[in-house]
Amino acid sequence: VYHYLVSPLILLIGSNYLQYKLASVVVGGGVVLVTYLTAKEWAGGRGGLIASFVAALSFWTIVWARTGNSQIIIPVWSGLVLWGAERYRRTNKAKPIVIAVLSAAAGLFTYPQSFVLPVVLILLLALTRSWKGVVIAIVGLLPAVFLWGGIVKKNLDN
Repeated sequence: VYHYLVSPLILLIGSNYLQYKLASVVVGGGVVLVTYLTAKEWAGGRGGLIASFVAALSFWTIVWARTGNSQIIIPVWSGLVLWGAERYRRTNKAKPIVIAVLSAAAGLFTYPQSFVLPVVLILLLALTRSWKGVVIAIVGLLPAVFLWGGIVKKNLDN
């Protein structure tokens, strides 16, 4: 999914090593932005600023954003799932839950570490007693789960 996400940028700026590193840095900036939005939703504006400052200076973000490695997308998906679940719980608006569902679904097709995002989303909504959100998440995730299950079934040896 990461490669599809950065391909429009690569199309605009060119395709060589420096441009791929630049695309990774842009996604790394997305990590800082999503960290801010998520922490702001859970801990207020000051918490968002502190969390994004820590994320911007953290060893993990700096290393992964500089090396051009596609794993930099994992905290973006994770943060959007957490942000969307909490934002939906607070506002009961559709946009946050749609973003959370799409991010959780994308996690199924990104890295093995992020296949738990649909479960995290559903559990988080259930723990906050957002039952309508649980139903929306389950229904929204079903197509992605079936596609992912088909991929796993065809590649059982892996």
